[in-house]
Amino acid sequence: MSRQSARIARIRLQPGSRLSSDSAILARDPKISFPVDEIAKLAENYKIDQTTLEVIIADAACHYHALRWSTGEGYDDRDTLDKIEKPAAELSRLLSENVNHHRLAMTLFEDGGESALRKFCEEAIPFLDDVRLAARKAHRSRERGRPKARGDLEGAYQSLAKWYRRLFGDVEFTSSWEASNSYPTSPAACFLYDVMTLIDPDRPHLPKELRDLMTETVSNIPGPRRGRRG
Repeated sequence: MSRQSARIARIRLQPGSRLSSDSAILARDPKISFPVDEIAKLAENYKIDQTTLEVIIADAACHYHALRWSTGEGYDDRDTLDKIEKPAAELSRLLSENVNHHRLAMTLFEDGGESALRKFCEEAIPFLDDVRLAARKAHRSRERGRPKARGDLEGAYQSLAKWYRRLFGDVEFTSSWEASNSYPTSPAACFLYDVMTLIDPDRPHLPKELRDLMTETVSNIPGPRRGRRG
């Protein structure tokens, strides 16, 4: 590793951020844990403060398992949120018309009193507008050529890549692999591979998936850099 990468990387963390004295436990899922000796070995190999590394691994693992659960529950399937905006806008328009608004307000007051009237007059239309904008933001178009099964890995990868670049800088984020593409050789690629192997040691095709993700990231970092071609 270069002199820049060899320094001990430390980030100030809030008190109590060390997750456990025996094992680093994911705060959001106590069933998932990693032995401290494994984390200590990674911390020594990559010259990263162990407490910081525990947080990095926990963050990536939370992304990974949350997205894996979401996919398993079907929440990663194609949505129809793009069909909400037009009817929501039309409903908002209809509720805003003077006659409609007056008659609805009177009926709601008669049936539900002042509380119902206030909710309708002060919250209904703004809430519809919020839903319309949220639907536009939440809608995800299926990207062609991107395998659906890679979503969980991509979530963890983005977290790890962000941390690595924050600790060591963009210039150190390089993607180099053996000719067979089976094992990483650059420090950044080795780090991502080692952490992902710790999170999911049985994931098939991990080297190829990581290499593809890193190649895309490296190509989008400005300036000539080592390892740009992956």
